[in-house]
Amino acid sequence: MSIHTAPQFLGAYEQYKRYEEPRDIVMFYHKNQWDRGQHGFMTMDKHEMKPQMVKWKRMIKQGRLVCRDYNKKTLKADDGREWHVLVVQEAVEGSDDVDAMGMFVFSFMVSGCLYAFKDKNNRDKVFDYINKAKKD
Repeated sequence: MSIHTAPQFLGAYEQYKRYEEPRDIVMFYHKNQWDRGQHGFMTMDKHEMKPQMVKWKRMIKQGRLVCRDYNKKTLKADDGREWHVLVVQEAVEGSDDVDAMGMFVFSFMVSGCLYAFKDKNNRDKVFDYINKAKKD
């Protein structure tokens, strides 16, 4: 079991800001279930995001994941910086943990995995692409 605190997450967010690169489009908290020492804030650029989008789209089509419109929000981090988030959740309600980054950095308690985009356009394109699977 891991115990997380707000100061730990706010410190990790500050560290993320020191190392973020202009090409990064999204930040998220990766919780490694096999190696507890490998938890941490991660980023993806557009190139890295594409295969993830394909995977999410396939899993949504299979009924394994959902990405709901009402969890697509613009939130402010503790430092006042705006982020545009979407949340990817397992389709079976109650199977996800609360996203710790969402809770401690954005004061947004939601189950699933929160992805914080720097640009609203990028977030909306990802959301539209992966949810198109429901219509196909």
